[in-house]
Amino acid sequence: MTWSVFHLFVAAMITFLVMLVVLPIWWKRVAKRQLQATNVALIRQRLSELSVEAEQGLITEHDLRQASDELKLALVEEHDAVEKDNTAMRYSFAVLIAAIALTIGFYVYSNVNQLTGLKRQQEAVAALPALSEKLTSTSAANFSTEDVQQLAIAIRHRLRGSPEDAQGWMFLGRLNMSLGRQDEALNALEKAFSISQDPQIATSYIQGLLATGERPRIAQAQSLLSALIADSPENTNYSLMMAVASAQLGDLAATERAFSKVDNLLPANNPLKQDLQSRIAQMRGAGSSGAGESEAQATQVELTIGVDNNIDVKTFPSQGYLVVFAQSTNNENRMPAAVVKLPLPSFPVTVTLSGSDAMVAGYSLNTLSEARIVARISADEDVAIAPGEWQGSIQISLRQGQSVQHTLTIDKEL
Repeated sequence: MTWSVFHLFVAAMITFLVMLVVLPIWWKRVAKRQLQATNVALIRQRLSELSVEAEQGLITEHDLRQASDELKLALVEEHDAVEKDNTAMRYSFAVLIAAIALTIGFYVYSNVNQLTGLKRQQEAVAALPALSEKLTSTSAANFSTEDVQQLAIAIRHRLRGSPEDAQGWMFLGRLNMSLGRQDEALNALEKAFSISQDPQIATSYIQGLLATGERPRIAQAQSLLSALIADSPENTNYSLMMAVASAQLGDLAATERAFSKVDNLLPANNPLKQDLQSRIAQMRGAGSSGAGESEAQATQVELTIGVDNNIDVKTFPSQGYLVVFAQSTNNENRMPAAVVKLPLPSFPVTVTLSGSDAMVAGYSLNTLSEARIVARISADEDVAIAPGEWQGSIQISLRQGQSVQHTLTIDKEL
């Protein structure tokens, strides 16, 4: 349900509730007015009859005045009673409307106020010095997802005061990329690149575009790289990324031209170099042998994922996802080297992680020797931790160019 549909539904319900209160009161007031008009007509008719009786000598003038006064007094008393009843009704109605307004106001305030977000922002800003020290220390390998989230909040807070800080936007983009928030990461990196074409910023932005695996964005990265190479032909990193982008687009001429500039700079056993050589061979038409070689050289992890017997699978989200990713255990980079996301399956299930599941070109399972493999059951596709999710993890050793098999059990609620 979209927010617009939700708001229309709430408005309709509130209107219905108000009508349930207002209509009975309105009908009652109309009935009283009709009754009062009828009584006035009856009294006027009776007064007219008394006048006729007095003229005919059936009653005396004294009796006429006395009867007339009594009828008028009765009419006044009835009018006062009705007004008193109406006053009490109006007071009750005002109290009811005020109670409804206060209830709706409290509900809206409790659901749309930013107090929780403000508190979290203040906590993140207060924790920034400690996080910065941790990030630059040897303990950065233990940088948790919560630390990354706090750091991202603190950076966003700083950027509100310095919106032209290109480095800040770049760091925010990298953090969001490590959390799996691809769209937010690209928005931040694009903002950084629009402010400054610093090589570090340009590299981060283009890597983010390549990591999407989407042809329009890869083509955008190729176009940006063409301009950057024209301005800085000595930057071999641009040439390497151009080779990767062109290979993904199937552009043989551009791939060969860019790869020729970096071929001699890469070791023979470099996984990225081998992948590019294989891709070039495929595009030249030497397909089957090249593909077989590539598969033989690829590092893969085949996981059989199950759920602990003590966990009730009914507690899992009905429309959730299974997110499986690999992270390095040896350095400060917490960005996943491989990610697989799929709609929540029946367990046990077999999932394979390989170099093709990399988020960023040049950083995949082929670059790791030790890895932490995490399987998480999530309500969405975000790799960031959220309360109520379930997770299991193992640490494994990787043998480059080989496939390994492991069993992983989801056994912990986050």
